[in-house]
Amino acid sequence: MKKEQHRTYSLEFKLQAVLLSSHPDIDTKEVAESLNIHPFMLSRRKTEMIYFQHFISAKVGMNKVRQYIEYYNNKRKHSSLGYLSPVQFESVAS
Repeated sequence: MKKEQHRTYSLEFKLQAVLLSSHPDIDTKEVAESLNIHPFMLSRRKTEMIYFQHFISAKVGMNKVRQYIEYYNNKRKHSSLGYLSPVQFESVAS
């Protein structure tokens, strides 16, 4: 059995991967597979680079949170909801 080699990625590669996976219509897993990296690695980078930001003001931070909630509820597909967004699931269920 071969031991897998540890790969090192440039900052530019990491940034491009995070930018690609941040697009609302693209799934992180799909981006990871297309770049031949593990989805967990990409998800971790995304968390580090996007969600742990320091904002210049509380207003800017709250705006970013509102944008994420809007994305999470209206566009992000949830496997537990049959790959529908919560809003889509609610409209189908009612």
